[in-house]
Amino acid sequence: VTGGFVLAVAALAAGMKLGSIKSEIPEPEAVNTAEDGLIIPVQAEIWAYDGVYKLLSVLQSIKNTVYVQQYVMGMLITMCNKRTNSAKTVIEALHNSYGDYVFDTIISYRDEAKVSAITKKSLVGKKSSVIGQQYMAVVDEIISREENENG
Repeated sequence: VTGGFVLAVAALAAGMKLGSIKSEIPEPEAVNTAEDGLIIPVQAEIWAYDGVYKLLSVLQSIKNTVYVQQYVMGMLITMCNKRTNSAKTVIEALHNSYGDYVFDTIISYRDEAKVSAITKKSLVGKKSSVIGQQYMAVVDEIISREENENG
């Protein structure tokens, strides 16, 4: 798998802690055992948006069906600078193409993410972290979606 898959990748949501979500294409066996669905992080760039369609095609192949919606929990916009026209275009395109599958929470492009990667310290537990708060909002959305789906 090449090209636009660098950041337009699937991560398993089933039974995984936020810290263990991988930024790589999972093995087909992992996709086949996902019960809760996949979260597809999409960097707020056109090439990543284009990669979503390719990723869904791979999922269709792995699951041997064109109806992959049941396997997708949602799409999470990441590394987003809402002040840029390209980010605005990607946000609009994702919503137009995938509707309710796009999480409401958007993960910002901030220097604190770079520092966190270097220091290997999670931002989720840091109260002053904007990105940590955004990821916790994603967790709330996931819980809400699960509650709505399961009654």
